[in-house]
Amino acid sequence: MRRFAALAAVLLLAAGSEAAAGGPADLLPKTQEVLAWSVARDAATYDGGSLEGWQGEDAALVADYGFVAGADAVFAGPDDGRITIEVFQMGSAADAGGLLRCLGAGSKVETLDIGQDAWVGDGAGALWQGVYCARVIAEEGSAAASVIKDFLGIIAGRAGEDGFLPDIFRAIDTIGYVEGSARFLRTNQALARLHFVAEENVLELSPDTEMVIGTFLIDGRGFEAFIIRYPTEREAIAGATSYAAFLGNDPEVEAAWFKQWGRVVAGTWTGLAVPETTDSEYMLFNTIGELVREIRIFQLQR
Repeated sequence: MRRFAALAAVLLLAAGSEAAAGGPADLLPKTQEVLAWSVARDAATYDGGSLEGWQGEDAALVADYGFVAGADAVFAGPDDGRITIEVFQMGSAADAGGLLRCLGAGSKVETLDIGQDAWVGDGAGALWQGVYCARVIAEEGSAAASVIKDFLGIIAGRAGEDGFLPDIFRAIDTIGYVEGSARFLRTNQALARLHFVAEENVLELSPDTEMVIGTFLIDGRGFEAFIIRYPTEREAIAGATSYAAFLGNDPEVEAAWFKQWGRVVAGTWTGLAVPETTDSEYMLFNTIGELVREIRIFQLQR
């Protein structure tokens, strides 16, 4: 059950890893490092925590995950192929890992054994290593998955040491947890990529909150559970109060149960409307109880 136990001795030592390279531009591949692919546009860099000038459609999401610096470049290959590579240095390893899975949310992707985490999908791939998150995007049909993997492998080799995940990952690893399903986020914009709750920010998430969502499976029934850590207990109470008001004012929302304890709110979502849910006490309440027990064990409210 303690699938995160291997990290237990080091999770509390650091929230991230210092960048081993000089910066994101130093991680970018060079001409012909991937056979038959050459630099078509030199690297553009984005420093000082600002993405001003970056044309990526996910700029707001990247900023929400604690962007520090970035670089991108374009490569040309066989048959007029074009590949864009983006490398982001984030404020912590947790932010870099969380951004990786948000960028891939909703896609059919294959997990790769590269860096700390990586995926490749239809014409794109991404990597997490330490405080870095990188993405490789190929124009439609212009590069095989093997080429994308080669680019990601080069970046991973230059990204330096591993980074560590927050201790809330340990608390979500309880009865029914589906291994590998946990996702880290901070803001409502990121939450909307993973699980739609409302148009408004009813959980009062911000760049200073930490949230983990995981999938659970109990007796053949799947649902999601979450843990949110707020900067202060007062903010946790405010978030819980806001969420309770939202649930009470809209009878059509999906079934949701939660508990606030200290700086933490733990809860579940069924994916079904409230009238359709008949097993809330058996599965969902018990899961919340287990989450809160784990939170107390690891003292995540501090």
